[in-house]
Order: sequence, then structure tokens, then C-alpha cells
Amino acid sequence: MVLSTVAKEVRRIRGRRLRGTLKPNWAAAETTLRRIAREREEELGIRNVEVLATKVSVDFALISQGKAKEALASTTALLPVLDERLGKHHPIVLREYYVHGLAYYQLAKFDEAVEALGHAHRGQLGALGIAHPETLRTQFEFAMALKLRGHNGDNERANVLLDEVVSQARSVIGNHDDLPWQAFTGATLARFQCRTLLRLAHRANHKHKW
Repeated sequence: MVLSTVAKEVRRIRGRRLRGTLKPNWAAAETTLRRIAREREEELGIRNVEVLATKVSVDFALISQGKAKEALASTTALLPVLDERLGKHHPIVLREYYVHGLAYYQLAKFDEAVEALGHAHRGQLGALGIAHPETLRTQFEFAMALKLRGHNGDNERANVLLDEVVSQARSVIGNHDDLPWQAFTGATLARFQCRTLLRLAHRANHKHKW
């Protein structure tokens, strides 16, 4: 019942990301989800799956607000509990690795971002398949982290991943979500950009979170 409530809250907020609608109110979502997590933890205990899933949703709300340091601290504390309770490849745990990777990405820690997002991506491919919104969004973020890390072969690998997101996203998610447009931009405008320019753009977008 509570998992259903949490899922509805997250879907409601995500649904407002559609183009032409109001900006999603992630701050309100964070407040609601924290309250649910606190109430259910008092009733069911800290290791209950419903409680853990709600805390993952809190972390998703944090990173969606750009609270990268807070999200990193929270995911770092919660991931060992999730790993021990559910295993590293459970979809709920993989979602937390995604948030963990995004926090590192926003804080310009690209090696760590690639590691966390890569784990989430591999797990989601196995658990959910490529034709799933979470897998595609993780694949996009993983590809951009690779581009910004810029190790030998990273850019080429990232372009392959982005091309696949472009080919899948419209049919899986639809044209009204941001992801198809983000992936198209990444696969075209950022395709041959040097790491230095990409990092300058990243710095302009995220330096206030450092």
C-alpha cells in the first residue's frame, strides 16, 4: 500500500516534466516522502523494504533539486544497507546507484560517476531491459559521464550509447519527455566536442553545487 503511495507521488512529480507543463515541485515531493519514510520506519523498522524504497525516492527528489552533496551523503549511507538487504542488482538498489552516480556527476567527480552509473546501467539492462525508461535515462547519464571523464575510448563508447538512446527513447518514453531531446543533443552537438569544452559547460551548470 505504501509502496503504491510512494510510486504515485513520484509518478505525479515526474509527469509534470512533460513539456509545456508546470515545473515539477521536487521540494514538496521531498517533504512528503520524508514524512512517509519517517512514519513507516517507526512502524516497520529501518530495514523494511517499503521504508528503504521510500528513502530511495527521497534521494531521487534531492538530486532532482540539484542537492548533490546532500544526495551523495544520503546515498553513501543508504547503499550498504540496500546492498545487504536486497542485493546489488535489485531495481530499487540500482535506482539508488543511479542517484549516487548523478551526485558524483554534478560534483564533477567523473571517475566515481562512471563507476556508479555503469553499475546501475549494467544492472538495469539485465533486470529491466533496454526498452525501459529508467534504463534509457541511466544510459544517457552514463554516456555523458564517460564523455566528461574522457579516458581513451570513452567518447566513442559514449556515442554508441547515445545513439541507442536516440533510437529507443521516442518509442519507449515519447516525444514530450526531455530525454529524447537531451539524447539527440548529446549524440549530435556533443558528438565530437573536446573534453575541455564539455567540462567548461558542465562547470557553468553545476559549479554552484560544489
